[in-house]
Amino acid sequence: EAIWYLLHGRKLGIDISPSREKQYFRENLLPMRTAYSLLFLCWTFALSAQLSTTELPLMNEYRFNHQAASLGESRALVAGGWNQNEVLNSAEVYDQLLEIWDFTDPMSVPRTNFTMCDLDANYVIAAGGWDGATSNHASTEIYDYEDQMWMVGPDLSVGRSNLKSTKLLNGRVLFTGGYDGT
Repeated sequence: EAIWYLLHGRKLGIDISPSREKQYFRENLLPMRTAYSLLFLCWTFALSAQLSTTELPLMNEYRFNHQAASLGESRALVAGGWNQNEVLNSAEVYDQLLEIWDFTDPMSVPRTNFTMCDLDANYVIAAGGWDGATSNHASTEIYDYEDQMWMVGPDLSVGRSNLKSTKLLNGRVLFTGGYDGT
């Protein structure tokens, strides 16, 4: 009710002078915000008792705007990105049991601002992205963890960067949004 009043009050001709708005905020919204803040704090505290973070060893290559995907229970794949000098095609696998990063087969093209999605425990698809110079990729690549290599995948209908991917319940991957360069 309080939020509705502030959002729609002016449209309905209800007097919302600055002093009246401040009074309404103090009397109605501030207590509600405090209650939600306490609820969030309690929820966060409850989660923190179950979750923890651990500092990992540094990757072999500095990168940002990269992508990461899970390879089963104890491994993760990190690929592509930018290192302030160039767009990368390199990829690394983190092994949680050994606590090390190892380079693996590089992607066929450098990619930044791309998307990556788990297909299952042994396969990951990388799609789209920007080459760092002139074009957005329409290509996809599939990483096979058992063979530790990338394979050519089906092309997207349009080359684009900053797209998103979602694995659907039927196993297919939905690629959405992004920038096609126009």
